[in-house]
Amino acid sequence: AEVAVWSEMVKTSAALEARAAADIDRLLLRGHQDGYEVLQLGGDSPEDLARCVGLAHAYSYDEVSLNLGCPAASTGGAGYGAALARTPEKAAALVHAMATEAA
Repeated sequence: AEVAVWSEMVKTSAALEARAAADIDRLLLRGHQDGYEVLQLGGDSPEDLARCVGLAHAYSYDEVSLNLGCPAASTGGAGYGAALARTPEKAAALVHAMATEAA
């Protein structure tokens, strides 16, 4: 059976603020070249998430997902991760922006 591997959650702000290619690679480079790998993004801006999906395309991830489960105060206080469970309409809009970029 094939095993899927999820990346650490990458905050959209970190990916978009990275200036050097090495910094972007550090955040977005796949951990494994073989097998199914999912890039997990954390953010609360449709535009930023869409831009990160565009960046991720170059790294050949099999899937890009939105983190809706991180309970850390640093994410919940920022309005993403598990905090998005309180605003399902916003979560749906974020996923829609990501899907539109991926299409």
